[in-house]
Amino acid sequence: RIALNLARDRMRQTVTTPARLSDAEWPDSLNHVEATERHGEQFEILIDAIRSGFERLSPDEREILTLYYLDDWDYADICQALGVSYDVLRTRLVRARKRLREIVGSTDEE
Repeated sequence: RIALNLARDRMRQTVTTPARLSDAEWPDSLNHVEATERHGEQFEILIDAIRSGFERLSPDEREILTLYYLDDWDYADICQALGVSYDVLRTRLVRARKRLREIVGSTDEE
């Protein structure tokens, strides 16, 4: 049990969870998508809503979404780093995506 906890601690030290993501940390696909002039403003509004929503997620939700989408880790690596099973990870990813979608949706309505 001690060895397992030490291994988890070591893996977590390699996991970076930024409190606030700068423009440089977002994937190029979000920062440099070719959008038409007509849709450019809508695209920027959507990106701002996603960034704002991301900041409103819990640290655990941000960590999972960051590892999967921004750091491009696969399920096996995330499971090992967080010490959770595949099913638990899948459930947490689904919940984090849903929560982000709800936050962005509520921002849209305001």
